[in-house]
Amino acid sequence: MKPALRFTSLAAYLPSLGVSVAYFAFLALFLGVAAPLTPAPVNQGDKCFRCYRPIVWTRIAGEIVDRGGLAYKFRAPACMAQYMSEHPQPADSLAGVFVADYTSGLLVPVEHAWFVETVIDSWTGERDFAAFHMRGSAEAYARKEGASVVRWTGVMTEGARRARAVTSRAD
Repeated sequence: MKPALRFTSLAAYLPSLGVSVAYFAFLALFLGVAAPLTPAPVNQGDKCFRCYRPIVWTRIAGEIVDRGGLAYKFRAPACMAQYMSEHPQPADSLAGVFVADYTSGLLVPVEHAWFVETVIDSWTGERDFAAFHMRGSAEAYARKEGASVVRWTGVMTEGARRARAVTSRAD
């Protein structure tokens, strides 16, 4: 003879279910905090955080992501470098500083990019930097432009120069 089936109420399972839910909630929170912060997409028409002008060329845009996950978008690398020069932040307050790879449009960390100064607006003659994830691409573009390849420190130097120029005009 088969034993009779017993129905156990859901209340009997709640203590172990509560532990499981708490464990998964903790795990989700931990993974959410431990996951690296990534840049948000930069779209045409977004406003530059420094100059408030619209971002027209997303292939030369930049972005700063803070530890809270907020993304600050910039028209171009030198505009972002100028902002960083005008508003110094402790390095540990930033999750990352990114620039768009001119070739693919994907955002890459500035420390992995090579930069070439170029005219970004032929109508106004405005100059800024195109960033390249691959050094060979940057060198080929630099030869075409008659320019040199620099790293992020060179862009920051130009950003600081521009910040000083704006400050001296204001005085």
